[in-house]
Amino acid sequence: MHIYFQYTTSEVVVIKGRDFVVCRMWRKVGDSYVVAATSFDNDVPVVAKKKRGWVNVCAGKFTPSPSDPTKCIVEYIVSVDLKDKLTPKAVLSSGIADMVIKDARNADKYIEEEMSKQKS
Repeated sequence: MHIYFQYTTSEVVVIKGRDFVVCRMWRKVGDSYVVAATSFDNDVPVVAKKKRGWVNVCAGKFTPSPSDPTKCIVEYIVSVDLKDKLTPKAVLSSGIADMVIKDARNADKYIEEEMSKQKS
């Protein structure tokens, strides 16, 4: 399943909020869900007061915890270009971490919705 998805990040310290447009896909692999996304050239307008960033690759693996099925183990890798040459890399890295957490929450919500549809 492929999804075109646009999302934004909030401003973090001196980093202006970003707007990303990605194509996302997910697959169930064993007991895990693997989610991957990448930016692509598009004509989607940039969200007001945001700057367009570029996702080289963003991928995560969500696996139910063996000790508690209501929790999961998250493995994530992210490579993005925030299109910012002035902000120190340490500050940019903390902004990316916030983005990863938001993306993981969105992916979890989507998976729950899809699982509910399959049960109906």
